[in-house]
Amino acid sequence: MPHIDEGTMHAYLDGALPLPGLMSPAEIDAHLAECADCRAALDEARGLQARAGDALAAAAVDVRDPGFDAVRRRAGASELDRVRRLQRLRLLAAAAVVVAVVGVGLVVRLGNQ
Repeated sequence: MPHIDEGTMHAYLDGALPLPGLMSPAEIDAHLAECADCRAALDEARGLQARAGDALAAAAVDVRDPGFDAVRRRAGASELDRVRRLQRLRLLAAAAVVVAVVGVGLVVRLGNQ
């Protein structure tokens, strides 16, 4: 029996078998029982898979794609927040002008008495 190819080995590790054209899990188990080279290759693939998982976990990488619509909604929300902040700033500026005018009017009125 030929050795297990790398693609089949990774499908076996991922639990993605059986797939058409590839060995079945039972056939792979039987081959692994007899072939030290393939057992070593499987151990190496398992180690690589574990190290990759550890690296992703350590980096706290979120590999989910949020999708274009979600990104667009967030960008729209940010723009809306910016517009609301500008509106509040304009309102505060107008209130400050009113307070300043009233204050100046009081000072002038008190100064004329």
